[in-house]
Amino acid sequence: CSEDTFRQMTGLSNYTVLDIQLNSGTSDSEVNAIHRIVGTQYTFSDERLGNSSTRGIYYCFNLFVYGFLVLIALITIFNVVNSIAMSVASRTKQYGAFRAIGLSTRQLSKMVVAEAGAYALSGSVAGTVLGLLANRLLFAMLIGQKWGEPWGIPWSELGLILLILLFSVALAVYGPIKRIHSMTIVDTICAQ
Repeated sequence: CSEDTFRQMTGLSNYTVLDIQLNSGTSDSEVNAIHRIVGTQYTFSDERLGNSSTRGIYYCFNLFVYGFLVLIALITIFNVVNSIAMSVASRTKQYGAFRAIGLSTRQLSKMVVAEAGAYALSGSVAGTVLGLLANRLLFAMLIGQKWGEPWGIPWSELGLILLILLFSVALAVYGPIKRIHSMTIVDTICAQ
């Protein structure tokens, strides 16, 4: 509470609070020496253990949250790779027919990249819009109402997500393109 509220509640007006911040390497003997200087007529509170516990909880929570985000990113990468691989595999006969009528493997590679790019672009737009709406709603509920902080677009996080998406698309098209290049026209047309 504020000092005015404290005075009104307790009736005490002649008090002083001294906060001392110590270096991280301060020993218990140094803290005990400060306590002896203060004496017994004053209240001496050592908050080092509580602060250490709070920091430990903070780091554990961060480890949990960022571990969860890494797991979600890995699932996303595998999903993108699998979706594109399945799409290419389902069109292998069509790619063989295209090669039979004169399309080069380079042109087929461009088709695969264009298809993956279309998936990535549409997914990025939809994910960004829905993600920003969810982010703003959660920010308003958890932070904005409590501390009055203004919401802003998380540009660095969006950039990181888009980099992960580009990496997963590049990884996803590599395998199918390599497979198309290595197959003959007859093998491509006869593929199941």
